[in-house]
Amino acid sequence: MRRALWLLAGVLVLCGAVWLLLREGRTWLFERNSRFALRQVEVESTGYWAKNVETRRQLCSLAGLQPGGGVTVFGDRLQDIRERLELIPSVEAAMVERVLPDKLKIRLEERIPRASLNTYSSGLVIDSYGVVMDNRFCQSARGDLPVLMTGRNDWRPGMVGEELKSALELLLVIQRQFPDIRVLVLNAADAELMNFKINFRGLRVYQVWMKPEKYVLNLQILQSACEQAIATNDPHTIANMLYNVGVTWQ
Repeated sequence: MRRALWLLAGVLVLCGAVWLLLREGRTWLFERNSRFALRQVEVESTGYWAKNVETRRQLCSLAGLQPGGGVTVFGDRLQDIRERLELIPSVEAAMVERVLPDKLKIRLEERIPRASLNTYSSGLVIDSYGVVMDNRFCQSARGDLPVLMTGRNDWRPGMVGEELKSALELLLVIQRQFPDIRVLVLNAADAELMNFKINFRGLRVYQVWMKPEKYVLNLQILQSACEQAIATNDPHTIANMLYNVGVTWQ
């Protein structure tokens, strides 16, 4: 019995020694080996962070990477770098890989701004998932963004506007499926109705009241009503869709 205990203790000591040797060996072979010193960080993105040398430098700083700073490409776990990158409000997803001997490659999927928050000059934009971003540190908007009025002034980059999801869904449907309709301002302060101003084909501006439901069907009805109003030179500019199937002009 005593011999078995001594044998077990010996095996445990041997396993511990092997583990320690492997850990220290990895440290000296990789983490402290100057051959693998981090010298380059390559950034691939179609948005803001790969725009120029300065934006790439900003990204490295936010990710805790210092090319030429003495750290090797094995100094951080790739998962830790990816998680730090995805803490940046304008980054939706990140991939990081090592390219031996001295480079890290970063691929980013950046969030697309869908609206300005509260005013054009607020400096804040929001994507289709409700993530708030600083418009200085995200990709440029495609065309003029609508203004999303929220009734709140405490927005900060990185916050998520859960209560704005229905309004953002409406904006996304219009932007993707109804090119004749351009939203100028959408008031999302009241979740029970959608109150928004549109420019229809660059010909006329309308104020629209709509229930927050069946967006595709309601927008098809609205588009047909706007076409007819312009064709008949109808002077009314308020489209009320709250109480009837169709549009009541006011």
